[in-house]
Amino acid sequence: MSTEKINDTVKLADKNSITVRYKDRPYMLEYDRKTVKAVEAQTGMSAQDLISNMSITTRDTLFRYAFFKHHRSLVVGNAQVIDDIYDNIANRNKLLSKLTEMFAKTVIALLDPDIQNEQENVESLATWE
Repeated sequence: MSTEKINDTVKLADKNSITVRYKDRPYMLEYDRKTVKAVEAQTGMSAQDLISNMSITTRDTLFRYAFFKHHRSLVVGNAQVIDDIYDNIANRNKLLSKLTEMFAKTVIALLDPDIQNEQENVESLATWE
């Protein structure tokens, strides 16, 4: 494990994702519907309860599951890499606050389809009447 703290390698990629560079490899942290469902299953709490009752365990879980969308194998397999990144993040509280905000934005977008469509700006491939 490196004793060097990760400082300038945490970058805001867009409004709702963060890229962390660790050992010269980029990791994109982001949440989506599958991630929210996985966090709810892991904690046994609804997404709304998670946001309103933020504990240390919840924040750690949100950090771990921020890798789920783009780096799922780390979450379900090699969690040591995530632990190493977490241990070496400088300004951890600031990053965890940003991840909490990102998670909350994702939940809000999932609960309000108009916001979700506006944010994604994509054409729907499935319709219903």
